[in-house]
Amino acid sequence: LKGVAPADGGPPCALVHEEPQLAEAAYWQTGWRNPSVRPLSLYVNAMHDPELATQDVMVVNRARLLRDTHFTAALNSMRHHAYPHAFVDQKKNMPYADMASYRAAVMLPWDLNLVMFHDLYAMNLPMFLPDWEGLHRVAVTDRK
Repeated sequence: LKGVAPADGGPPCALVHEEPQLAEAAYWQTGWRNPSVRPLSLYVNAMHDPELATQDVMVVNRARLLRDTHFTAALNSMRHHAYPHAFVDQKKNMPYADMASYRAAVMLPWDLNLVMFHDLYAMNLPMFLPDWEGLHRVAVTDRK
């Protein structure tokens, strides 16, 4: 990347967006076209192994919203008695190796630019996500 010197004479800097839609929003607002590079999650350093995975399914959440814990409770209460997998909330500050040890993950993205999606994808953890219509119902930033 070639940086641009700021007006105050400081060192050159480059702006890169983590998602294409953020780059397009910045272009629309500023008229400056900047690149986007999706996260590669090379720092994850954990890999899902189906042979060693637990029977539990992790529900990805921020562990602080009532909606998240109610969703996990609802999944468990609707679970058929013969279904072998229990749903458990993601623990706060959970290491990537622990996340990779689950059978799968359920994610209701609260933002369309979650890096956590890339992290779980990088560790080959099977994911259950809402369909396109459902995604736009849960990934909101402001409801009036």
